[in-house]
Amino acid sequence: MEKKIIKLNQEYTSRVLTNDILFLQYEFPELEVGRIGTSLLGENIPFLKLGKGQYKVMINASHHANEWMTSLIVMLFVEKYLWLHKQKKNYKTYDCNDIWNKTSLYIVPMVNPDGVNLSLQENRVLHEMEYCKLWENKEKDFFKRWKANIRGVEFTNLHFFILKK
Repeated sequence: MEKKIIKLNQEYTSRVLTNDILFLQYEFPELEVGRIGTSLLGENIPFLKLGKGQYKVMINASHHANEWMTSLIVMLFVEKYLWLHKQKKNYKTYDCNDIWNKTSLYIVPMVNPDGVNLSLQENRVLHEMEYCKLWENKEKDFFKRWKANIRGVEFTNLHFFILKK
């Protein structure tokens, strides 16, 4: 790939994700983007759709807030797949355009944006008044281990689903 949109040298907050999606949409117009909802603190929860086939696969990442790296890895995959499709290239022995035409891949790259932002200690989240009581008397390093959502409820692990038509 000539130029990469997704960068490895940063913490992957919901704002970084949103910007990366905008740049990917510009570079790869075939990328479909929507949202499954909005987080408690008002962050969009986007989904991406790659491909147009009858077989449907869904991938979700960042259920656990401190596992934000899963969002970054998924987005690196998205960029690579889009680039291979645009260039009409194969990946090893896989025909990416054949997969694109046979499979619809749905990706929710960050299920828990508020939790991710909290674990990465974004000030706009740390000062959210309604939730300050949850965080009273906590050391700063406490949030680096934060796994739950903004209310303190823990999600399940990363899930992969294969959906039939």
